[in-house]
Amino acid sequence: MSRSVQPRVLVINRSPVCRAGLVELLSQGRPSPTVSCATDLGEARALLSNGTFDVAVIEGRLVCDEGAAEFLEFCRAAAGCAVMVFPGQATQAAIVRAVQRGVHGYVLTDAPCELVRAAVAAVASGGLYFCPEATRLALADYVKRVRGRQFANLSCLTPREQDVLRLLARGYPNKQVADVLGIGIRTVETHRERIRRKLDLNTPVDFALYALHFGLIGDQA
Repeated sequence: MSRSVQPRVLVINRSPVCRAGLVELLSQGRPSPTVSCATDLGEARALLSNGTFDVAVIEGRLVCDEGAAEFLEFCRAAAGCAVMVFPGQATQAAIVRAVQRGVHGYVLTDAPCELVRAAVAAVASGGLYFCPEATRLALADYVKRVRGRQFANLSCLTPREQDVLRLLARGYPNKQVADVLGIGIRTVETHRERIRRKLDLNTPVDFALYALHFGLIGDQA
């Protein structure tokens, strides 16, 4: 992976108490990340001019409650920076909206400190991390939506596209997919776009759920 040994974390939260608490909590991790803070998404975009980040830990309401335009603008400006929601609301609507907007992690407000640190580390290193309750609610919504839905058949993908899909569904970033398969990053990006168009998959969770449905990941994959 092309991630720094010391993760670079951007905390975006409107509460000064929450910002200070997250900085203290994350400082106790090993390795201890470098942490910058912003009070809103506009200030966070300004910080991007000073460098890049591995993960942005964003207050749930900034992702789920407010208009998508500002959040999506931040995501475009922070290309390559994964997004994790914390603290997150414990409602299905909020979790599903966050998933639809492409977040890589979601942790509820009452999560223990160890879980929050583990989630940040996982997402910063290119993986996905959804706490058990968020996973349960997201999957419940998924089950409702896919009943009666016809998935595009796996056979529409080439063998190489299936290889790429399997790794993307496990949370691998493009660089790691390229390393594992011995191909270039641009080739991975091309395969990813073809998979997206063929299967109508738009978020990291879409890739994971499709792969689970067809047995590409899991105990038997």
